[in-house]
Amino acid sequence: MRSFIPENLKLFKASLPIYGKCEIEFEAITGIVMSKEERTKTRVYGDSSGVVSSVSVNQTLWMQFEDGTEKCIDFQNTEDRIARPGHYLTLLIARNLRLHTSLYVAFLNHATRDFGHFQYQFHRAVWKSLLWDKKTWSILGHSIILGLLVSFIWSFLRVIHFSDRDSQGLSAQWGVPLTIVVLGLCISIMCIPISFISLSINTSSQATKVNKSFGNHINKIMENLREQLVAS
Repeated sequence: MRSFIPENLKLFKASLPIYGKCEIEFEAITGIVMSKEERTKTRVYGDSSGVVSSVSVNQTLWMQFEDGTEKCIDFQNTEDRIARPGHYLTLLIARNLRLHTSLYVAFLNHATRDFGHFQYQFHRAVWKSLLWDKKTWSILGHSIILGLLVSFIWSFLRVIHFSDRDSQGLSAQWGVPLTIVVLGLCISIMCIPISFISLSINTSSQATKVNKSFGNHINKIMENLREQLVAS
């Protein structure tokens, strides 16, 4: 069965301050599982309640697709039993058209009619790296904030400094009006990094909402693909 994505679900777009814009295009490909390899990892660590363990399952499937090509597909840190040899899977690929990156994000098993997400335990963090160029906004944003903070501290110390030779300090040297102007400028400079920090916090909250909306969009696509499978 050849799966197709409806036109109204093929693209996901979002735009946020600092992060910029993202435009994601989806593609569905179908293939048969030829072989399967499964590796289980157990982590044991301690916390305030005692010893805790977690189990993650990494699965590797060799698949042959409709065009005859074969690929090795890795499912990392998943709690799902994906498929066994002979099962058909439809894989959903998300491509960031601006960053030119792509990622497998979901799968649909034709035999069980169940769908799930790649990298199940950490998929939301992985999605965020697909949606946004985090490295760019992080470097620029923090550099600007740090620079403004340093400028504010330097300017503020210059204004409040009183020299040993003149106990009246800058107000006597520059005059009261100029001192007031400089103080106002310093306060304005102080407000700029605070605004940037507030903007960053607000944007991070909005990014979480976009991430959730992206997940809902993926689920809509997978539900539609499952309906196509049932109807065929």
